Amino acid sequence: MDALEINTVLKVKGLCKSFRDMVVLEDISFELKENENLVVLGKSGSGKSVLIKCIIGLLEFEKGSIEILEKLTAGITKSKWNELRSNIGFLFQNNALYDSMSVKENLEFPLRRAKIKYTDTELQEKVREALSDVQLEHTLNMMPNELSGGMKKRIALARTLILKPKIIFYDEPTSGLDPITSREIIELMNSIKKKYKTSAVIISHDMHCVKKTGDKIMLLWDGKCKAIGTYEDFEKSKEKEIVSFFIKE
Repeated sequence: MDALEINTVLKVKGLCKSFRDMVVLEDISFELKENENLVVLGKSGSGKSVLIKCIIGLLEFEKGSIEILEKLTAGITKSKWNELRSNIGFLFQNNALYDSMSVKENLEFPLRRAKIKYTDTELQEKVREALSDVQLEHTLNMMPNELSGGMKKRIALARTLILKPKIIFYDEPTSGLDPITSREIIELMNSIKKKYKTSAVIISHDMHCVKKTGDKIMLLWDGKCKAIGTYEDFEKSKEKEIVSFFIKE
């Protein structure tokens, strides 16, 4: 196996997905490398969320293949999927914190469900490390309703990080946040990538987030991959679909 294949953590090839007669994804192909961020850009209804759901096994697809960490996902057993998902983190747009659990309990939740059984001391250490990564050590015993929107996003990210995933999926990480908090989340995403060498797929409409986090950008348009390139490539493009994302009102 050559170095290029070893360096690929996610490979999507010829992916097609339909709902009855409606084609949502058509012949989508791309690769994600170690320590690389790919931003998936596209207008509402372009297939971004469906793409992510197909990748992580929440939706079946008709054609093509998906390979995660050198393992093809089609037809694998539930236990093999669980193994793969232990290396995958997901930051939901709405944060998905459990309202009835404290910050500590929210962060412990994925650890208690993991295959490895941790001691109470190990749980405590991992929770504190995750909170330190997002600079919110003081929130350990707080409840979600006591947190600001930005703090909830950071705690959700801490919970995503706690199992040290190799790939993180971010769903609109700066949506609904004020400009200052958005910049803080972007800086945090970049610092996490640098510290843990993670790869990421980022869905975002926030062009500042796209510019600051994306090593590569893929534009989905009407279910097709319209373009893949760097932010600079997109900025220079004359394609009307790409230009539309750079127009300021």
